[in-house]
Amino acid sequence: MIGIMIALYFNNLNEENNKQKEINQLLVDIEQDLLLNYNSANDVLKFFEGQDSIAKLIAADQLTKEDYDASQDLSYYVTNWDYLIPNEKNIIQFVESEKIVAKELKPIIAAAKRILLSSIVLNDTWSNLKLNIDNNFRDLSRFVWNVKYDSASNAQRLDYMLHDPAYQAMALGYWGNAQNFTIKFQGIEPIP
Repeated sequence: MIGIMIALYFNNLNEENNKQKEINQLLVDIEQDLLLNYNSANDVLKFFEGQDSIAKLIAADQLTKEDYDASQDLSYYVTNWDYLIPNEKNIIQFVESEKIVAKELKPIIAAAKRILLSSIVLNDTWSNLKLNIDNNFRDLSRFVWNVKYDSASNAQRLDYMLHDPAYQAMALGYWGNAQNFTIKFQGIEPIP
């Protein structure tokens, strides 16, 4: 009987050690994911900062034919995007193992839950921006010059982007949605 109890004790201790090793590895994996997410998020923010600069030029009617000739990206402004798809698998797994996590790790669980909640808010905001981009693409697809790249089509595209109030309204609508996305993106509460 005593032998069985000792075997059970060591078996439970071994299981507990294995769980702790898994949790420790999960924390290391989460740290790596967070670093990758941070770098990717900075890249996305830089992209939208560039989009913001373009929008200010469009709003002020300061873009010229030469600007469009110098940068083909300007022709795709209202349909161009960058998006962060964060690595969350390890965070989700960590939150799901909340019941077996040591008491001293509970603040990390709370922070992980805030990250996941922020991700939901960001995804909802992204959905609005994506809908705007899809609508812009659909609206521009009505024009033959949008899919052709001969000199006549390029001239029509340029004329539309430089002079048509509908394009300026489209660009400013995109700008507003992009700003809302980046504000939500930047407003994610830091982990204390």
